[in-house]
Amino acid sequence: MDEVDKQLSEAGEPPIRREGLRSDIWVLMDFGCVIVHVFTDEARKFYNLERLWSDSEVVDISSLPSP
Repeated sequence: MDEVDKQLSEAGEPPIRREGLRSDIWVLMDFGCVIVHVFTDEARKFYNLERLWSDSEVVDISSLPSP
């Protein structure tokens, strides 16, 4: 979570909002351009977001500049 915050902030995308910081299982970080979910392994298996979003469009981000 700290590394995501650092990298995106250095790229000019400071976090707009964070939720779940008091929780030790799931944190949501909203940077405006992207939303990042950070889970424990157990929470990731339970919520299974890959299944929830499995029919969404895949976006190729390989052409975006890296920090």
